[in-house]
Amino acid sequence: MFPAWTTRAGAWRDTSGRHVYTASDMGDVVDVGFRATRRSPVETSASMRCFRLLARNTSAHHVTVVAFVVRACAANYQCFSFVRRKDDVIELHKGTVIGRWRTRTDGTGATPSIS
Repeated sequence: MFPAWTTRAGAWRDTSGRHVYTASDMGDVVDVGFRATRRSPVETSASMRCFRLLARNTSAHHVTVVAFVVRACAANYQCFSFVRRKDDVIELHKGTVIGRWRTRTDGTGATPSIS
């Protein structure tokens, strides 16, 4: 699940007002919508489902997650970093799209690897 402070508003937008991020009731999915103007209807362009929180990059005001992202017919993993600037201001950084997430066992235990 995404941390509560990233989803509790239900929906948030970028400073242009054209991208809208809407969280599910459970806080595990965020739909990314786009609108041509501030007054036009929102069209969902992607859905992000929280796959894994990266604990070593997490604090009270910063979290990095690996999300399963579906855009049109393409499904991939992507890293996202959320920074809470104020209670009503969140900074979002999007990482590169990752082809797949797999866990390998090499005798020392399971180690996540991105390929």
